[in-house]
This record gives sequence, structure tokens and C-alpha cells, in this order.
Amino acid sequence: ENKGEEVLTQTDYNIYHGPAIRCEVTFEPVAGFPEKEQRAGFWSARDNSDKRNPLIIWIAHPQPGLPLFAVRAQSTTNMGTIIAHLRSVASGAIP
Repeated sequence: ENKGEEVLTQTDYNIYHGPAIRCEVTFEPVAGFPEKEQRAGFWSARDNSDKRNPLIIWIAHPQPGLPLFAVRAQSTTNMGTIIAHLRSVASGAIP
């Protein structure tokens, strides 16, 4: 779900700073999951409620002329917070 635009700041962990579209993805098991996993499981809130936390992905153009790409992703799980940062960008042919 598109949650609008946010401005990301550069940190020691990421290279991207600037406007990014915030998207939230939620997981809902539909079929094929054991009954004990029908609850929130890995994506559950840290307070052990049945609520699922979203996976938040920020997408932006990491450099002029490049397509939209995930520049940051974050979610809170029952084991803690997971954060992924874009660390480098290279354009051109893949070696």
C-alpha cells in the first residue's frame, strides 16, 4: 500500500538521501500453513499480540536516470527490528 512520500536522510549505513515513496506490505496466510502458524508468527508484534507488523519498503531513483528501486526496507518481528539499507549503486553492464 502506498503511504505517500517521505524524505530519507543519509546515514553511515546508507547512501541514498532524498524523497522516497513509502510502501507497506502486510502478510496474511491464506492456505498451506500449519495451524500453529496461522497466528502472526515471525511477523508478529513484539508484544506477542496476533497483530502482524508490515514490511515497510522505501523506493526511489537511487541515481538520476535509474529506475525506481528499494533504497530501504524495515520491519519489526518477534525477534527484533530488521533494517536493510542500499549501500552502493552501479550502472552499466554486469561483469
